[in-house]
Amino acid sequence: PPFTWSFIKGERSSAYTCVTFLAELIDNGIDAKCRKIDITLKPGTNGDLIKLVIKDNGDGMTKEELSGSYRIGSTKAYKKNSIGKFGRGGTMGCISVARKKKTFTIKDNVVLGRGFDLDLVIKLDQWASFQILPPQEIQSSLENTGGTLIELTEFDDLDEKNVSTLKKTLVEAISQIYNMFLSRGNKITLNGEEIKPWDPLLFNHPKTQRWLDGKNTEGRDYFFWPDEEGVSHRVEIKAVYLEDVKLEEKVRMPPRGQRSRKPLARAQGGHFYRCDRIMHTGALTDANGLTGFYDRHSNKRNFRFSVTYVPELDKQFGTFKSKDGFKMDSLLSKNIADIIIPFAQRAERMNRGSETKNNQDNVEKTLSNLEGILNTEKYMAPKVKKGR
Repeated sequence: PPFTWSFIKGERSSAYTCVTFLAELIDNGIDAKCRKIDITLKPGTNGDLIKLVIKDNGDGMTKEELSGSYRIGSTKAYKKNSIGKFGRGGTMGCISVARKKKTFTIKDNVVLGRGFDLDLVIKLDQWASFQILPPQEIQSSLENTGGTLIELTEFDDLDEKNVSTLKKTLVEAISQIYNMFLSRGNKITLNGEEIKPWDPLLFNHPKTQRWLDGKNTEGRDYFFWPDEEGVSHRVEIKAVYLEDVKLEEKVRMPPRGQRSRKPLARAQGGHFYRCDRIMHTGALTDANGLTGFYDRHSNKRNFRFSVTYVPELDKQFGTFKSKDGFKMDSLLSKNIADIIIPFAQRAERMNRGSETKNNQDNVEKTLSNLEGILNTEKYMAPKVKKGR
């Protein structure tokens, strides 16, 4: 039976944000082996978003693949290392925020177009997409670069519409979520400006203390975990201590005069990677996803860790269909916690020791300064009042 407007209307209430729906489209480009993704946000006269265009230089799609990308729940066979898996994001993510979508793609020198319009879905009372004749400008562009171009308009259900604010949010999120993709020489631009990678662990910083590197010791840096069929897959863990790293690098300090949107406490905790892509925008602790696992505390502010897993373990990690979170199996969670918690406790002890030493140094410095003043100032006896 067809998906009616009532079903589509209900699906529009899915918890997609400006970050998560765009991430779905970026994922599709990466799965298509692109090396560059260009995102354009076009504001209206009031500064609100009226059009979003995302273009990649990946493999493009055949007619069947393009049609399949507009199905509710794609039936295509995903490759082993594909970020996409559930066949929902490219369509449902867009439906959640915009009323109209157009896709233009080139494969084997054939340029194709397809789209949806929710006004048509309402009229037909069922889900439908339709072919579109590619405009000459878009056809020429795709013939030169290859890949796929997606255009979204009429954002009636987007959580943030102001382009200026939206741009800052997206740059910050993309630089972190896709830091591995970007650090390998691939590019993502937003309104013509290249987004630079930002690794929340600052793993390659010269002053970062690497406690776990995800490579060396089985049972500590990595372990193997079985999937549904009993096949074991590698889970890698990294842990770092950042006391010697400058504050502005740890918290991504904004330009002078602007308020920081990423204080140190928000970056403290765990960062989970699936297919080299962070599965959430904020660090995870026991307060927002790792219950009974890791608590955020000022004494652990210099400690961060990451966990990397493969799509074959999606059920065990409880990966959300929106690919912005997960709910781990309790045994798996405990296994990771048993590795991480001793290092978090070590960081806490080190931070306390560091604070004690700093306090002692400050006292000694104050006493030294006072002694210097007493030694250099001319002693003056107090005046004595003469009696009558």
